[in-house]
Amino acid sequence: MRRPLITHNTKPVVPVFGDPMKGLRLGVALDKPIYRQGENPLLRVTLLNSGDEAFPLTIAHGGMESSINVRGPDGKSVPLTRFGEREAASTPYSYRISQLKPGQPMESFLVLNRLYDMSLEGTYTIVLSRVIAKEGDRPIVLTSGTATLEMKGELSVKDLTTVKEKDQAEK
Repeated sequence: MRRPLITHNTKPVVPVFGDPMKGLRLGVALDKPIYRQGENPLLRVTLLNSGDEAFPLTIAHGGMESSINVRGPDGKSVPLTRFGEREAASTPYSYRISQLKPGQPMESFLVLNRLYDMSLEGTYTIVLSRVIAKEGDRPIVLTSGTATLEMKGELSVKDLTTVKEKDQAEK
């Protein structure tokens, strides 16, 4: 069993899963609920086989294989950064086929503010969708639950000192 991702508040981060489909569940989790400008919100994406049989999965490398809906404090879709635009426009350069065994999770991580402009203070919501298979010409789309983060003002020298002290205390 994998250890949960631990934040500075020492509470384990639990993914917010969407409804199961074809024995699979898609979940998202943030490493902590509140960020300051200048910090990188890390989104953990978990694809879990909650079914009884192995599931064949095509995994793309390069480009974005999932659709991410990030809404800002005003409730509107958050624009992509220049880097995010390049990633969204790129096509995968390779694929591999994998079997996701029953009970097996597959995890990946995204640094949200590299892909999206999260410069406004306030609450952001994140929902991820991913095509997991096709039935004929119709894609089967799996959707996560909703993760929420609060973006606050810039880090102060005091904030940086506190983070450094916490890191040293944990060593």
